[in-house]
Amino acid sequence: MTEKPRPKAWLSAIAEAAQDQGVSLPRFLGHGMGSARSEPLRDGRFITFKRRLVQPAQADIDGVEWTFWIEQNDRPTPIAAFREPQAPKPENVAEALALLRGWLIDGWTTAEARLAVARHPNAQTIEDPPPPSKNKKDVWAIVK
Repeated sequence: MTEKPRPKAWLSAIAEAAQDQGVSLPRFLGHGMGSARSEPLRDGRFITFKRRLVQPAQADIDGVEWTFWIEQNDRPTPIAAFREPQAPKPENVAEALALLRGWLIDGWTTAEARLAVARHPNAQTIEDPPPPSKNKKDVWAIVK
């Protein structure tokens, strides 16, 4: 009886808020080590969620990170990312859900997603990945 009540988890809070608003987000599947990934949409869009696996005091500072991705030609590319406090609060959940909805449901372009996330107070910098090497050759292994 001396245990503190556990705060609501982010994914549960997002799912509940989405249901309240009639928003049908794809399921998030756990990937272990404090992370989850949404089921990818047909156009290759998905979102990852991760908690930092650090000491509790540092985790409170770092919070959680949401990253928007698109996979094209079997190459996942991060589009935008933002952080939220470790424990979800209604105002943070509403803001995060609006961004998730824009990317996954409303079909924002990458430019629109980057612009919307850049307005978030805890937007993270995403560097464009280098273009695929033209010198790279496919290597095929035959397994018997």
